[in-house]
Amino acid sequence: GVRRLITFHYDQDYSDADVDALIAACRAYLDGHGGRAIELVAAADAALYDAKRDGRGTWRLAQPRPVD
Repeated sequence: GVRRLITFHYDQDYSDADVDALIAACRAYLDGHGGRAIELVAAADAALYDAKRDGRGTWRLAQPRPVD
């Protein structure tokens, strides 16, 4: 199942408070629908998130890194 959910594609005019409100609403939805164990991450501007399969075929997400 899903272990980590990264939100992205925010309106560029959203403030940090706007993004925080979106994340809070998403967290509330997940919690109310059986998703309490899902880690919720707000994607950061100019960060890359690398996903790779491990030896068992499970997707693993590395910590975000800055765009070079």
